[in-house]
Amino acid sequence: MHRLGSPTLLVFTLGPGREQARRRWLGRRGAAAERRVHEQCLESVLEAGRAADCVLRLASPTAPPSGVDVEVAGQRGATFGRRLLNAVADAERRASGPLVVVGTDTPGVGPELVAEVLEAVDSDPDTVVIGPAADGGIYLLAAARSIIEELGRVKWRSSQTLESLRAALRESGRAMRLLPVLRDLDTRRDLERWTALGALRSGWRRVVALVREALARLVEAPPPIARALGPLSVTVAAGRAPPR
Repeated sequence: MHRLGSPTLLVFTLGPGREQARRRWLGRRGAAAERRVHEQCLESVLEAGRAADCVLRLASPTAPPSGVDVEVAGQRGATFGRRLLNAVADAERRASGPLVVVGTDTPGVGPELVAEVLEAVDSDPDTVVIGPAADGGIYLLAAARSIIEELGRVKWRSSQTLESLRAALRESGRAMRLLPVLRDLDTRRDLERWTALGALRSGWRRVVALVREALARLVEAPPPIARALGPLSVTVAAGRAPPR
């Protein structure tokens, strides 16, 4: 039981299909594995919210998977920052307790982390909990009191996002708690590092196996130019030196 009321987990995402279109890691041959990563990212954060008894709210321009019990809201605004602010403001108005905001590109957000975040805001309602991403952004934000004013001063989609958020919170006199740094899945290199970690929750094991198979196929496949040209052979005339 949360003493501040029922917490809300707000998942801010484009949805698996559009997230995949925005980040193409594995090419055409790995498209099915890519899709499963994005689907599992969404499933994983929703499951983390259920485990923590959160009200689940999805801010997305696409519908959730069938059978998923979640409040659905769209995204309104011309920029990422405006869409996020509108989603947070809507969720704050509806929430009866703390609000936890997450995306769907950080596989490390699981039940244990969400439980830790809610314990932190339960014990100190003035604290804002931040999950810093390795690229200078954030993967999680949680607060028991409104943070709309501070979010309006943040440089979104920038390597300075985290620092501008911290500056805005300091300016307002808000206490902060930083979680461990996690890496988003933005590039193929990020995907390779993640699949090499080994220790994964059970829901991820089959997905990781699919990604490893797709990565192996990329290594085995010849470069496009080599495929187009086929095998090359060179005939050297007797008595003549090779061209320089």
